[in-house]
Amino acid sequence: MDPPDGHGLPKGAPRTAKVTTIRTIIEQARVAAEENPRKRRRLDDQSGDSIEPDQLEALYMRFITACSLPFRLVECPEFRALLAYINNDIETWLPDTHDTVKTWIMRQYECQKERVKQRIQSAKSRIHISCDLWTSPNSLAILGVVAHYVTEDGQLEHHVLALKDIDSEHDGSHLAVVILKVVDEWGFASKLGYFVMDNAGNNDTMMRSLSLGQHNSLFLLTGGPNIPQASYADMTSNTIPKCTDSAAKTISLTSLPKPSSSSPIMRSSNSTILVCIM
Repeated sequence: MDPPDGHGLPKGAPRTAKVTTIRTIIEQARVAAEENPRKRRRLDDQSGDSIEPDQLEALYMRFITACSLPFRLVECPEFRALLAYINNDIETWLPDTHDTVKTWIMRQYECQKERVKQRIQSAKSRIHISCDLWTSPNSLAILGVVAHYVTEDGQLEHHVLALKDIDSEHDGSHLAVVILKVVDEWGFASKLGYFVMDNAGNNDTMMRSLSLGQHNSLFLLTGGPNIPQASYADMTSNTIPKCTDSAAKTISLTSLPKPSSSSPIMRSSNSTILVCIM
């Protein structure tokens, strides 16, 4: 082993980390290509044998999205000249129009979405949500929704589930509708865990709107300024459905009964609310 250098790291440690990351990305692209093979038309009369086209698509889409690059980059002669210099077979497989790149982006998104959905639905833990409403540089109101969970093999993961443009009123009832649609779209209503967010007033309203008529057993944590309080919604445990794995994928948030108006969730007025489905 090389002697420690700098901050106690072996010489070449940053370089080694970069190489490891690159290899991981290439391997992930290879696996994605094997899982989603596609028929392709060669774009010239060369064999293109030195490049695996499905893997090229996965790698190029990751490059475009990670660096926020324009789809029209493939139409730039200087960019294509650089790639052709590295490997002339690139002209056989890399599209030369931004429309094709858009098609690639959308189908890679759908493939990755399905992969993440499977990991979420098979997670060991419940699926916990963090969300926030913010204003983009071009003055759009965006609601970000992120899922946090522990995988089957014990790894903590998080994924962005949605970035929704909120073009209606920003009150909690409208935000609740958006959240419900996201949860149903990703299919984990029966595994929903805690919600974590800031203390904006519309978040209180959103949590109440989410709870009313949506769930039959709620564990409500209301975070006051000093002492957290905990209370159960007034529903007995014998009303909780026994969900099998197959049923868990089909239960809808809107199919479950309402808590009564005297439920603690109706009476809560604290500034921060976390909801966990038990």
